Amino acid sequence: SEVVITVQGTNDRPQFLAGAVRLGIENLVEDFSGTLVFTDLDLDDDGHVASVAAPTASGRTAGLDLDALAGSLTVTGLSTGENRPGGTVSWRFDAADGAFDYLAAGERVTLAYEVTLDDGNGGTDTTTIFITIVGTNDRPVLVGTGPSTGSVTEDSASDLVGASLETTGAFAFDDADWSDVHTVSRVTPAGGNALGGVLVATVGTAATGAAVGEVTWTYTVSNAATQHLGAGDSVEERFTVRVSDGRGGFVDQVVVVTVHGTNDAPVLTSSSGGFEERADTSLSFEARTVTGEMAFTDVDLSDVGHAAAVTGVSLGGEDDVLALLGADVLRDLLQITSVTKDAGDAGGVVKWSFSAPDALFDYLTSTQSVTLTYTVELDDGDGGVTTSEVVITVQGTNDRPQFLAGAVRLGI
Repeated sequence: SEVVITVQGTNDRPQFLAGAVRLGIENLVEDFSGTLVFTDLDLDDDGHVASVAAPTASGRTAGLDLDALAGSLTVTGLSTGENRPGGTVSWRFDAADGAFDYLAAGERVTLAYEVTLDDGNGGTDTTTIFITIVGTNDRPVLVGTGPSTGSVTEDSASDLVGASLETTGAFAFDDADWSDVHTVSRVTPAGGNALGGVLVATVGTAATGAAVGEVTWTYTVSNAATQHLGAGDSVEERFTVRVSDGRGGFVDQVVVVTVHGTNDAPVLTSSSGGFEERADTSLSFEARTVTGEMAFTDVDLSDVGHAAAVTGVSLGGEDDVLALLGADVLRDLLQITSVTKDAGDAGGVVKWSFSAPDALFDYLTSTQSVTLTYTVELDDGDGGVTTSEVVITVQGTNDRPQFLAGAVRLGI
C-alpha cells in the first residue's frame, strides 16, 4: 500500500541582500550606477518588477528642489528567471545640471530612494539607495554685463556735498551657494585716475538663498580737483570692486564715473600806467604813448581764444578839459593789442597801449593831474566774462608863457 504526502507551496517574498550608498562631489561626481542583488526561493517566480519611490532628503536641504529629483534614480534592468533563487536590479542616478549648486563648500545633502521589488505574487521587499553629495564652492557672478556707471559735474549744486562732488550707484551679483556670506574685499582705483576720487563699496543686499545680491557704491571727489575742466571736458575715473564669498571665490566689477567740467570765468588783474605832460611845450601834437599788460587766470586749462575789449572810461582829477572830448573819443585812446593764453596753461596776458597827443594835457599845471580809468572786459568764449581796470595818470607840468607875436609901430 502507499503513503502520499502532499506539501502545498506558498509564496515566499523576494529579499534584497543590501541597499546601496554612494558619495559624490558637486559638479565633479554626481552620476552613479549600481546593482542590487535579491533572493527569491520560489524558483518559478520570474515576473519580478522593481519600482522607485520619490526621494526623501536630509542634511542641507534649503535650496534643494526635491521634486525635480524624483525621477533622477531609475531602474535600468532586472535579471531573474525560472529555477533561479534570485536576481539583480540595475539602477542609475543622473541628476539635472545644477541640482546641487546651492551647496556651499563642505555642505552635504543625502537623498534616500526606496526601491521596491514585487514578485508578482504578492511578495515584496524594499531597500534604500542613499546618494550623498558634498558641496564645492561656486564663485559669485555678476548679474548683467558691462561696467557700473555714474557721473558728477563740476560745481553742480545737485552733486555737491560740502566741498566734494558725490554720486552713488549699485550693481547686482548672484551666487549659487545659498549660504555664502559676501563682502567687498577690495576696491582698486585704475592707475590712470587723475582726480584723486575715492570709491567706497559695500554689500547692501545679501545674496543668501535664492536672492540676488546688490553692492552699493559711493564716489567722492574734491570739487577743487575738477576746476581745470572746461565746458565740454570730461574725465573718467575707473575702479575695480571685488566681491568675495569668504571661501576663496570672487568676482570683479568695473565701476566708471565720468566727471564733467563746466565753464569757469577768467580772473583779470588790474593795470596802470602814466606819464608827465611835456614841460614848457604848448600845442604839441606829438603822441604820448604808454603800454602795459594785465595778467589773467583761467582754471579751465582747455580754454583758449579769449577776447578783450575796452568797454568804458571814467575821468578823475582835473578833468574839465578832457571831459569836453566825450566818452567815445577818450575810450579810443586805449587799445587792446593782444590776448594770449596757451592750452594747458592757467595763465594768460592782455596787452594794451595808450596813446594821446601831448597837447590834450597842456591845460594841466604842475600841481594838477588827471586820471583816465578804463574798464576792460575779458571773454573766454564759453560764457565766462570778467572785467578789470587800466588806470592812466597824466601829471601836469609848468608850461612857460609864450608871446604869440611882438608889435611894430611906425611913428612920424
